[in-house]
Amino acid sequence: MVTPDKRLILNKYPLKELFVEITDKCNLLCKHCSTEAGPTGEQQLNFKKIVEIIDEAYNLGVRYFCISGGEPLLHPDVFEMIEYAKKRGMKKVTLYSCGYITGNLQKNKTLLERLASSKLDRIIFSLHSSDPMIHDQITGIKGSYEFAIKAIQYAVTKKMKVEVHCVPMSYNFKTIPSLLRLCEKLGVEQLSLLRLVKQGRCMDNPDLVMSKRQLNVFREIINKLKNGNYKTRLRLGAPFNCLFLDRYTKCTAALCKILISADGSLFPCEAFKTSARPAPNIYKMSLFEYWSKDPLLWKLREDRQKITKACKDCESLEKCRGGCPGQRYLIDKNFTKKDPLCYWKVNGVEKVV
Repeated sequence: MVTPDKRLILNKYPLKELFVEITDKCNLLCKHCSTEAGPTGEQQLNFKKIVEIIDEAYNLGVRYFCISGGEPLLHPDVFEMIEYAKKRGMKKVTLYSCGYITGNLQKNKTLLERLASSKLDRIIFSLHSSDPMIHDQITGIKGSYEFAIKAIQYAVTKKMKVEVHCVPMSYNFKTIPSLLRLCEKLGVEQLSLLRLVKQGRCMDNPDLVMSKRQLNVFREIINKLKNGNYKTRLRLGAPFNCLFLDRYTKCTAALCKILISADGSLFPCEAFKTSARPAPNIYKMSLFEYWSKDPLLWKLREDRQKITKACKDCESLEKCRGGCPGQRYLIDKNFTKKDPLCYWKVNGVEKVV
């Protein structure tokens, strides 16, 4: 039940989106994985806890429920979770998958068949490049590209709404144009580019991070693609605002979205999974208690719009607002420094600074 006191907070900061990592088990070993998921992952949220989370989330106003991992299709209760979320009233239920799933094509097909017959609204596959060798190099598993492609093809043939996510890195950013063309050929509705965060396994693979020179080339690539005519939409989220590659996208972390990891830890979004630890935990508090009282959430709400000395004279401040809060928090817990990917005009010349 939403009391008057709860309603005051929820009116100002309506909780709409809930992302839940139900397991940290995955048969891939992606070099950039923020969860550090792998075959030996043991953390998972059980069905009973997920039901409790969904019930409270729905009562608080959440209508977008996203299931991820690890590889969520390795969780024994994932289909029951999807069914319960839809039965409870979630308007949109999305699931993330690496496409490799079990490493067995027939078993994968069986899982995808069941998924296609469920009430899932959208499935999002990770595809790191149009080049099989680059994709497999990033995932750490030879042959994973073939599995991902077959999974995407099967989902499309079953009329599922399919999206692809890719994280531009030094290894793969030059293949993004061909990846977009591949997605178009496969019948993928949208290709979303996600920003690499220096956390998790990326900390052991610093060569994944694009250099300033590479970032400038990446920006040129995206600007050209924006002017192309593709059936597959190309989307860049709020973390890329500071590169001015697309229209300004509002960051929703702490404003209408939160993330729960497989061990129950609570975060404003995926970008805080390392920097915000030790974190509050869903086993020790309710969703509303976290949403209404967590110091980091309130700091984000109140401090994210503070104008830093480095940004106050920037002509593009209204579009960028200092960049990604998660990336800024990694380098400064008080949000006083600008985004490390800041792209602005210096003496009339645009460049990454």
